[in-house]
Amino acid sequence: MIRIVVLGTSASMPSKDRTPSCFAVKYDGVFLFDCCEGVQKQMMKHGVSFAQVKCVFLSHLHADHFLGLPGLVQSMNFSGRKEPLYVFGPAGTQKLFETVFAAKELRPHFTLRAFDVGESDKPVFDSRFFSVKAFEVEHSCT
Repeated sequence: MIRIVVLGTSASMPSKDRTPSCFAVKYDGVFLFDCCEGVQKQMMKHGVSFAQVKCVFLSHLHADHFLGLPGLVQSMNFSGRKEPLYVFGPAGTQKLFETVFAAKELRPHFTLRAFDVGESDKPVFDSRFFSVKAFEVEHSCT
């Protein structure tokens, strides 16, 4: 059974009681949709395992949608992760992660692959259980 865990629902800034947007799909592993600031705490609070995260899908590159990833990767390092982690996002994702993890102290001890994806009829990710497609939408910051 697929389980969707809402980890964050806030807008751009976290509040005392809410973190920015982030969802976990649990089915044959964990798939994160966005990776907000505070994601590790939310994952622990809701019983979502760091070790089971297979992929992260970033909707866009505003900070509130990806700032949790460096800390999550560090926790994965500390817990001895060996499995690869795949990150899919819009143009600029690969460069962003090359820059963020350029510092020796932040480099993962496991394979981290980031991919720039664009709108396509083909899935960004496809498994025997589900597929993920990318498409553009308008997004405003108000």
